Amino acid sequence: MSYLRKLVSAEVSTSSMADIAFLLLTFFLMTTVIHNHKGLVMLLPEWNPSVPTEKINDRNLFTIHVNAENNFLIEGIHRDNLLGLRKRD
Repeated sequence: MSYLRKLVSAEVSTSSMADIAFLLLTFFLMTTVIHNHKGLVMLLPEWNPSVPTEKINDRNLFTIHVNAENNFLIEGIHRDNLLGLRKRD
């Protein structure tokens, strides 16, 4: 006589899977450190409410515009980087 055994696969109970996932999610949310970016570090001059009355020559002004994609508009000329930019004499 031979007895045939049926191999029964092991079952994993999924009733507590949502609880475990929620606990892991809350654990990682509470233990993760998020660094706050401080931005640019620069020392600004003190606020002076008076408006300067002396005339500033146009040759002493240098305009630079920077957008969110780090593209530059320097003196009305579009540039992707600052290579080749030098101080005027």
